[in-house]
Amino acid sequence: NWFEYQINKWPHKGLNKESRFWIAESIYMIQQKTPDDIHAREIERAIALYTSDLKLAAPVNIRVSHYHRGWLLLGLEYKSEAEKDFRWLQKNDSGFAKDVDLTIVRGTLFENEKQWVAANDVYMTTLQLLTMTEEKKRLHIKIVRNLYQLKKCSSILAWKPKLDLTFNPEETEELHFYFGKCYYTKKRWRNAKSEFTRISIESKYTKYFFDDYLNTFRKTKDFKGGVKFIEQPYVAGNLAPEAKIISLKIEFYSKAKLWNSVITEMKHLMAIE
Repeated sequence: NWFEYQINKWPHKGLNKESRFWIAESIYMIQQKTPDDIHAREIERAIALYTSDLKLAAPVNIRVSHYHRGWLLLGLEYKSEAEKDFRWLQKNDSGFAKDVDLTIVRGTLFENEKQWVAANDVYMTTLQLLTMTEEKKRLHIKIVRNLYQLKKCSSILAWKPKLDLTFNPEETEELHFYFGKCYYTKKRWRNAKSEFTRISIESKYTKYFFDDYLNTFRKTKDFKGGVKFIEQPYVAGNLAPEAKIISLKIEFYSKAKLWNSVITEMKHLMAIE
């Protein structure tokens, strides 16, 4: 390595700082291209060299040193130190401030520690700088998700009219799930039912609102709607034991005054008991 050779053979104050930076860069590039070919000791060395650069009154490249050191730190699981580097970049560089990918990296570090408020602070700071709808949507879903973790239903419902609900299908269902659960918590039964209705019965979320959804039919006296839901083939095989499904059918058939169906289901119940 020429830079190693320069430091050892022709040490020079001006050249040494450049060489240290480029040695760190060489290690970073190897780590990016062939991570299995580089030992953790070398990565630690690159981190130390970037740190030396950042301590100078005039670093060789302050942004690159923060950015590359941050990724190397993250690779070695020094998560809080990595977040500090990324935070510096987003605070001091307008390009990085709008970098949604970097924002999500920082937010995810907080989410992994269940620091939902801190994660949303990161997302909100970047969101205020964005103009592209698609980029905003990537942060919207994360903000609402964290608000749900915080049980901030009023905040979630306040976000609802601001959102463009054209996410991918799974994320759209996820949002309807949060809205439905929050409406349910606030006893706004019709709103809750409307949100749950928008979610595919085969969604991974259905089992988490199944009982609440049924109760919205009771609360709104929409017993025929409840019957229609329970009679779907997917319900019996996936969302509740057979005896529970039969009992629910008897309940809703009775309230809908479908007496022949009540008798049929009572016979089914007797047969399995």
